[in-house]
Amino acid sequence: MTITQLGIAVHLDELGHMSGSDLARRFRITPQSASTALAALEARGWVTRLRHPFHGRVIWYEVTDVGRAGAHEGRRRLGILQEQFAELLGADSMRATIDRLQEIPAVLDGPEPPATMWPA
Repeated sequence: MTITQLGIAVHLDELGHMSGSDLARRFRITPQSASTALAALEARGWVTRLRHPFHGRVIWYEVTDVGRAGAHEGRRRLGILQEQFAELLGADSMRATIDRLQEIPAVLDGPEPPATMWPA
């Protein structure tokens, strides 16, 4: 499981179904990278495909119960890592570091893209 795959599963769990293109924009990765990650998640049984109700060529991906459980476990493990980093850095330094790191994509790529381009 890669961090991109876990991130996609978490986002699908939190935001609901999305297309591969939506996920690529959201994660600022190429459509090919999103497709590769989604194929790996599908092979693990973490996501399933749905046809868009209006746009026949658009495929939505939806997290499965197995994927939801995996995303939950991933969040739990990342929470432990965050606690360890906060312990090492101190809460104020941790927050400042996160804030600074979050500025990088905004400076390089502009504001965060919308969650989805395809209306339901």
